[in-house]
This record gives sequence, structure tokens and C-alpha cells, in this order.
Amino acid sequence: MTLNCTPCSRLDESNCEANCPSYFFNGPVAPNTTIDYCISCASRYDAACTDCSKTECLSCGPGKTVTDNKLGCRDESCTITNCIRCAGNASCSICDTGFRYNQLNRTCDPMSCTIVGCAICSNASCVSCLQGYTFSNGSCNPVCDRYCDTCSSPMNCGLCKVNYIFDDTIKACKLDCSLGFGGNCAECSSLLFCSKCKEGYLPIFFGAVCSLNTVCNDTNCQDCTGNISTCLICKTGFRLSNSTCIRDICNIANC
Repeated sequence: MTLNCTPCSRLDESNCEANCPSYFFNGPVAPNTTIDYCISCASRYDAACTDCSKTECLSCGPGKTVTDNKLGCRDESCTITNCIRCAGNASCSICDTGFRYNQLNRTCDPMSCTIVGCAICSNASCVSCLQGYTFSNGSCNPVCDRYCDTCSSPMNCGLCKVNYIFDDTIKACKLDCSLGFGGNCAECSSLLFCSKCKEGYLPIFFGAVCSLNTVCNDTNCQDCTGNISTCLICKTGFRLSNSTCIRDICNIANC
């Protein structure tokens, strides 16, 4: 008797299998349990599908080959793209999921899909979602930006998280830099550091403040807010001396 094995449904409910055979895959967890069940590839994809994963059919039985979208099997002799079963060499009797036969062109054309976020439709149901959407209960739900609370599509956030605003240029939520720095910051990596101040302002105190870009009398002064003759912060390589900037010369030997 195998211990701690995985029960298999649709295979042999009276026996316990430690691993699903190659033509079965571990299906969804059973309700109110932590157990995975073995589900037939034939019931999941196509009667001719002999090996599969949770997302696609991997191989088919004799005379069959995997369809282009990996969701079933088609006649090996059928060369019409996206056709599962040919009617002779020039026409298709059954098109693959998400395709409709075009009698005029004798091709299997993609079905128009009106489900938002859906890439492939089959009648009124969605089979596969577009990138940026997740499949749930027959519909496609948008994956919102990490700083977005509510979105109608991956590129359109209706409500950003607290302290964030939607930037239509990059189609994402970004930090609202106007909340700090006196409202004079254009770009910031946090509400404590401004990397780029608005035009007419300069970052001082290591980006903690955006100061009015005043032309100081002392050309070596970085900030003279309030009085153009009195320097508050000198440029690199200079130090304050009686409100003016002098070159910071080190008299220590070999320094």
C-alpha cells in the first residue's frame, strides 16, 4: 500500500496512485481539501490527446497531431492551418477552437471576440486571455499595476494607491511628488528624496528640499535663499567662511 499518495479521480477511484500516469495531469484542488486529482487529458482537451500539462495538450494518438494553439488534436494529413479535420485536401470540416471556416477562401479564420481581454473565443466563452489579463470563471480580469487599486485594463488605472497618481505618458501609477518638497519636485524616488526639481528650483540638502534657483553673488555658492549676498550652502570643494565660500584647501601633508 502506498502511503501519502495522491488519489486519482476519473482514473480509478478505488485505487490510490502516488503519481498520475503520463496521460493524466494533476488537476485543480478538490473543494475543502489540499489534494490534487488526476484528470484525463481526453476530458480536458481532446479525445485523441494522450499526454498533456495543465495548460496544453502535448501529444496525440496515431494519425493525429497537436493543433496550432495546443488545445487539442487534428488530423495529421490535414494541412489547412488551424483546421482539426479536413474534408478532402482543399476544405475543412471542423476548425480549431476560436476559429470559423471561411468557405470563400477555404481557410479557418479567427473568430471575432467581444469579451474584454480575451484573445481566443469559442462561441460565447473565452478560451485564452490576452497578456496582462488573468482567466477566471470564463472571463478575463485585468492585472493592475502594482501601485493601482482599481483598473479597467492593464494600462488604464481608475484609482491609484495612496500617495500615487496616474501618469498618462507611461500608463502607470507613479509617486505623487507634489505631496512633498513644497510642491516643487518633478521626479522623486520617495517622499524624502527629490531627484529632479521643477524648472526654476534646485535640489538641496541631498534632495530633501527643492530651493528656488536664485543667482547668488558668490559664484561658488549653491544656495543663497533669502539673500543673494549671503550663502547658506557652498558648492563641492568649497566651504563657508563668514557667509561666503572659500576653497576647501587641506593643509595636511599627503591629503
